[in-house]
Amino acid sequence: LNDFSGSHEQRTQAFLGYKSNGNLPKAARLAAWLAREQVFFRANVSAMNGWFGRAFRLRDEMGECAETGWVNIYHASMTGSDEGKANAGREAIEIARKYQDTDLEAFALAILGSALVSQTKVKAGMNAIDEAMTAVVSGEVKDYFVASETFCVTLSACGLAGDFIRTNHWCEAALEYAQRYQCSFLS
Repeated sequence: LNDFSGSHEQRTQAFLGYKSNGNLPKAARLAAWLAREQVFFRANVSAMNGWFGRAFRLRDEMGECAETGWVNIYHASMTGSDEGKANAGREAIEIARKYQDTDLEAFALAILGSALVSQTKVKAGMNAIDEAMTAVVSGEVKDYFVASETFCVTLSACGLAGDFIRTNHWCEAALEYAQRYQCSFLS
């Protein structure tokens, strides 16, 4: 519905609910997502740092799980160097495979691919991007936010690489995906 303020408030309430109910993994992942939103919607780096602080505190209180990978990759996607993003991507891929979280694996592959392209390791980077996008368009990825983020990272990496043929291929695939799943925000 493109109600960014309303959805942000709902996610904040969900964070508080998960935290008060002791569901630290879900609270930590939401805190990391809320951190990213601070920059995307408000350009507020201080609030981003605060939300990541909350996410890290919760991450450190819980044992390793898929959400550990989410917190780390979300943080790296916003604050990491290209090397840091690549390392976080590799680590998140390992966690995703260990806990069978295809959404995390796809997003981590996209971040890894983008970082590799930025490091001029274009072939390896675009291979990771293609794998991430295949997971999305095949329907393996279930979370539309993850699908959307993966599409965005893909387009950025393609633009950076100057690969306009690949850009066109994935834009066509994104349009088909958007139509199949009624995701108007992707088109």
